[in-house]
Amino acid sequence: MVIEVASEYGAGTRGASLGPEAVRWAALNNNYRYYREYPRYIYRPDEGPDPMFRRAKFPNARRIHELQTVFEEVALVVSDTINAGVFPIIITGDHSNAIGGFSGVSAAYPGKRMGLVWIDAHADLHTPFSTPSGNMHGMPVAAALAFDNKSFGSNAPGDGVEAMWNTICNIGGQSPKVMPRDLVYVGVRSTEKEEDKLIEQFRIRKYEIAQVDEMGTVNLAHQILSYLKDCDIIYVSFDIDSLDSRIVPGTGTPVDDGLSYTQAATLLKLLWKSEKLAALEFTEVNPLLDHKNQTAEVAAWLLEELLDE
Repeated sequence: MVIEVASEYGAGTRGASLGPEAVRWAALNNNYRYYREYPRYIYRPDEGPDPMFRRAKFPNARRIHELQTVFEEVALVVSDTINAGVFPIIITGDHSNAIGGFSGVSAAYPGKRMGLVWIDAHADLHTPFSTPSGNMHGMPVAAALAFDNKSFGSNAPGDGVEAMWNTICNIGGQSPKVMPRDLVYVGVRSTEKEEDKLIEQFRIRKYEIAQVDEMGTVNLAHQILSYLKDCDIIYVSFDIDSLDSRIVPGTGTPVDDGLSYTQAATLLKLLWKSEKLAALEFTEVNPLLDHKNQTAEVAAWLLEELLDE
């Protein structure tokens, strides 16, 4: 099942909610089989006054109230899909929506130990207490780990934000959903000092681009799966900005010196073959920032390569 999540409430730049549709049209224009053969579900937040055009009530957690609803509804769709015996391929707008994705997986596999493979240019370890921007697409990994960052954060998010953050961390009925030892970063190269401190403190496994180049992608995939061998299930989240910005200009926070599309394709194919894989997410394609739908074309090609195995 291809689940499209057309929400960009967690981003700082408009357009990511159009990403799943841009990927779909790229796939259809290229006659890729996964959009012809796989069932599709499109989730959009309820119609009404668009919160993106209102001043954020909580500047350290922009649109957290609306996002809580999105995450809960996406989690329900994902868990229902899994419980129906169908594998979820989740294509989302901005990366905050991963909270709905891995929360749905957690709900479908209660009590199971989940590994999280985060393929991204960013660590996404902030919370309302530490965020420099207030945009919640920089917070999903912290939500998976149920971190609050209060001990070193300098923000005062305001009344009610801490309670909403705790509720978000508990979506799916388990918190934390992932332990730091079961988190693996690939391609992360743009972090803040607060995130670096957490990565060092909890000895989070992190593969930088130079390491990927040196060891090779096949060896990398084998190392990741070996490292997560004690996990029952694995959630893979692939942010398109993990690729080099010259390949994928159409994303909200592009970073130079990323993965090549060949490296990404090889890694995803090998992770896809794992019997522990419970869900796969693609995210952060923004066609408003793209050039001739180039980034969506790359995302669609990667999915086709993956599913054509």
